[in-house]
Amino acid sequence: MCIRDRRNENVAGDIPLSDILNNDFWGFPIDHQQSHKSYRPLTTLSFRLTKDLHGELAPRPFHVVNLLLHAMVTMAVTALSILLLRSHTGALISGLVFATHPVHCDVVAPPHGRAELLSALMYVIAIAVHLHAMRIQHKPLPSWAAVAAESLMLGISLFCKETGFVAIAILVGVEMVARWHRMRHRTQPLRFAALMLACAGWFALRVVLTGGSGNAPGLKHGMNSVAGQRSLTSRFLSYSYYQWYHFRLLLWPDVLSHDWSFESVPLVHSMIDPRNLLTVCFFGGALLLGLYMVTSPASLDCEIQMVIGGLVVAPYLPVSNLLFVVGFDIAERVMYTPSIGFGLAIGYLVRSHRPRGIRRVLVHCGIGFLVGMYGWRTLRRNMDWQTNISLWLATTTELPGNAKALGTVGDMYKHTANYEQAIHFYLQADRITDSLMGQ
Repeated sequence: MCIRDRRNENVAGDIPLSDILNNDFWGFPIDHQQSHKSYRPLTTLSFRLTKDLHGELAPRPFHVVNLLLHAMVTMAVTALSILLLRSHTGALISGLVFATHPVHCDVVAPPHGRAELLSALMYVIAIAVHLHAMRIQHKPLPSWAAVAAESLMLGISLFCKETGFVAIAILVGVEMVARWHRMRHRTQPLRFAALMLACAGWFALRVVLTGGSGNAPGLKHGMNSVAGQRSLTSRFLSYSYYQWYHFRLLLWPDVLSHDWSFESVPLVHSMIDPRNLLTVCFFGGALLLGLYMVTSPASLDCEIQMVIGGLVVAPYLPVSNLLFVVGFDIAERVMYTPSIGFGLAIGYLVRSHRPRGIRRVLVHCGIGFLVGMYGWRTLRRNMDWQTNISLWLATTTELPGNAKALGTVGDMYKHTANYEQAIHFYLQADRITDSLMGQ
């Protein structure tokens, strides 16, 4: 973790604040051979300020700040829901689903999850400002205050985490939907052009500060198991199945882990593997939903669907391994922002159907059950994050095939002179590693 690792001089305070602009998220110079090119200076600055205010690198203040940021994101999501859905009931449901979702533990609990929190907060605000400006602005000239606010939020988001740029794609989609449905009174080309120009300026500044894109170091062994497969069929089927698995983490997060490496979820090697049926159903459902959105006659609902779909798809697509290979197969943290769209979708469904009588009671009871289960799972998952040993032991329970977790627990028991337990976990890790090597 970037906080516990004392080599990160950005956070420890061993270097001037100005040097943060020259270093990556993990403390390496951005042009260093080992740099991962994760340029997030504003997130790093927030770490430094937290450390300076507290006086030492203790975990509690960093976790408290993350909790406060998650609360702020929840409020921003609820405000966006009110603006988008125009239903306080739908907004309340969206806010509760997002606030309690268990997949957020992997972002809120560890300090380095702050990059996701800050970035998400900024571009949720940017989207809300843009929608508000579209709905109230009927003058021929754009609202420069809205343009300034949006561009500022997008710039901050981009320098908190590189995936902050996805909000721009969502705003472009909203503008296209408005023009597609001939809501020209809601679009202002001059305002949007000014916003795009400001975003181009932020990108140019980022390129100047980082000295270009550069290449990140190669993948560590086992972190992205699919990428190491020689069979094109295995790579295609496994990556496709993992898209469904990420969606499953949103829908029903019964299995949670901070580490999914070393084929924790077995790869799909054969066309006759029954898991392919889940993949086909997932992509088929997504295609039908997309076609419905495109052909929807209701212009306002289409705008809502565009924002919801954009919030689910746009932040996830760059880290999905579909466009290019990233450093992991599965990761809960990348579902933080897509869960915003997921919460909005549930609120939108309730608002759209407007159940009455006994159906309303049943729907509200179902939502209450879902939120209650999410809250209970979140509480249990937070218990796993109490200590290193409890976290890795939870991983061995949730993912018994994770050789890295088994070996790490063995190391921890060895360091406490509990050699019997250490040998037990080492043998399990070796057995799994041998089976993976034999494939």
